[in-house]
Amino acid sequence: MTFLAALLLAVITPKIASPYLGLHVVDADNGRVLMSDKHDVECYPASCTKLMTLLLTLESVKRGEVSLSDMVKTTKLSSRELPSISGIPYPGSIRLDELLKVLMVKSANDGAVMIAEHVAAARYKTATNSQQRLSCFINDMNTRARELGMKDTHFVTPNGYPPPKGSKRGFDRSTAQDMAILGVELVKKTDVFKYTNITNLKVSDGDGKVYYYRTHNNLLRKDSEFYLEEADGLKTGFHNAGGCSLVLTAKNKVGRRVVLAIMGCKTGKDRNATAQRVMRDALNMLDFGSSSLP
Repeated sequence: MTFLAALLLAVITPKIASPYLGLHVVDADNGRVLMSDKHDVECYPASCTKLMTLLLTLESVKRGEVSLSDMVKTTKLSSRELPSISGIPYPGSIRLDELLKVLMVKSANDGAVMIAEHVAAARYKTATNSQQRLSCFINDMNTRARELGMKDTHFVTPNGYPPPKGSKRGFDRSTAQDMAILGVELVKKTDVFKYTNITNLKVSDGDGKVYYYRTHNNLLRKDSEFYLEEADGLKTGFHNAGGCSLVLTAKNKVGRRVVLAIMGCKTGKDRNATAQRVMRDALNMLDFGSSSLP
């Protein structure tokens, strides 16, 4: 094996374990850890990365830099993204509010790039092309991660897509604990549930073409064996090197909320079954003020 081949093999070493690579569960109201196991083991969060894209965008809306009514254009850069994609053609456009729903429900990689370019264009007037805007947005992702105390996280994309074969780019990297921190920030500081609590979505693009999408989060779907009535978000993630991950939130009957991050499962079934069981236990634990390992 050549040195280059060995190097590439090392870069794509999967971060997957059974039943998971890492797990972290917190009471969203006060940050108390309810359950934790291998919470600081490095993972590849895959499409859970899109939660940071959502957070930055909603914060940009709150600051008045962009508006949910903005028409966001597809670009040459976004049109080169691989599935999962929105299907919105280039050239084309869609309202930002609708695109954020597509980002969460369809997990659209092209949508994440469109959003990143749009938000960065409003914030950085000196960024005059798509690549510059994307770089500015990713820098903001990492700055925000540091501000939140996500000390073991580094983003390289707005969507979590793995590097192309032979690429020097590397993976988005995080931990279960850091992704739980991100989830808590979203549920406490933003109007996130209008985007994350959707099972079936119908939207129209700027030309009036209608698109239909269905959530990847089986814990939200009543037709799934993993359905959890209390769940109302947030985001699934998967690629071959990172396995199946999920940042999930749910609340009990009196409105107390839990955020769970489960990262690097070998299969979606393992992820969903474990998340369902652990979340039920965590919601029950809120009534007793206890904590334990799963």
